[in-house]
Amino acid sequence: MRQYFGTDGVRGVVGEDLTAELVERLGRAATLWCGRGRIFVGRDTRASGVELEAALARGIASAAGNAVVAGVLPTPAVALLTLDLGCVITASHNPPEYNGVKFFDRDGQKLTDGQEEEIEALLDRPGTDGGDIDEVGVATDSYLEHVLERFGSDLTGLRIGVDCANGAYSGLAPKAFEQLGASAAARPTCERCSRSSSATDSTSASPSTATATGCSPWTQAAASSTATRSSRCSHCTCTCPR
Repeated sequence: MRQYFGTDGVRGVVGEDLTAELVERLGRAATLWCGRGRIFVGRDTRASGVELEAALARGIASAAGNAVVAGVLPTPAVALLTLDLGCVITASHNPPEYNGVKFFDRDGQKLTDGQEEEIEALLDRPGTDGGDIDEVGVATDSYLEHVLERFGSDLTGLRIGVDCANGAYSGLAPKAFEQLGASAAARPTCERCSRSSSATDSTSASPSTATATGCSPWTQAAASSTATRSSRCSHCTCTCPR
């Protein structure tokens, strides 16, 4: 019976259900399980991803494995570029305070329940050290090239507005559309809460006034609202805590 893995990896509120210590143990256990091989690691844009990525890589290296760390990548890219294992640090659609760890086998397939149970059984095994951590910067370009070759079509003359809600495609989608001939305008996003700067509530700018120029909707809303920015995120007009 699995204790940590759920329907889609290990997920939870960072610092409570999901700690750096647990993620490090998961990295070590997964490495032992796959024979101390190479594990390709990607993450989404959540602020907690940086710390958890480092913890996972430490765990991999502590079991004499090789962590190949690629930084921010969409989940499908990690599945495509997986080595002996692939691992993406993401909580998908869950709120910003959540994060998670999801593994793929060497064929890019999600691990079975039985395989996840086997990894859990190794969580308390000690490490052996002797591993390596390699950071790679070409994974994003490799994935973009694959997507364009596989699915690309001529978009010459089109003007496209892109709002990826600060997800992992935020840095990829505008480039993809532009390379296909379109003119793409990407909406800036909140680096803190992973929400688009167009996020609104009853006291912020309406969607019709939101623009692609960062936090300008706040300026527009301030003139007609008694709301104060002190109660808001310091990066944009969203309602996440400062």
